[in-house]
Amino acid sequence: MRHAREFKNYSQEYLAERLGVTQFSYGRWENGEVLPKLGVLEKAAELLELPVQALYNTEPFILTQQNNTTAAGYIIAQHNQVPAEVVEKMLEQHREHLKQLEGLCNRLTDIIEKGMNTKG
Repeated sequence: MRHAREFKNYSQEYLAERLGVTQFSYGRWENGEVLPKLGVLEKAAELLELPVQALYNTEPFILTQQNNTTAAGYIIAQHNQVPAEVVEKMLEQHREHLKQLEGLCNRLTDIIEKGMNTKG
């Protein structure tokens, strides 16, 4: 993320603000200390005008200005595969998020059903 951010001349503070996180949290992502949630990663890719797959890899990639203005604006040369442990960590975060949402839906369903039973 840092390489793409610097290429766009964005500060950490600017991207953090646009992503709705603190600069400290954003800095931890760039340092590889933690992984952002998938939705945040997708939004970062959008802000950086990159395919989200380019941000999955911890290896550096090359960004070059592209003359074709109909494309996203950049050519990405990346010859490394996403490390399996990175993919697994992101999938686990996604699974945990889905579990939390499922629990919330179940609680809301219970509240609605109890409310309907007390009215009848």
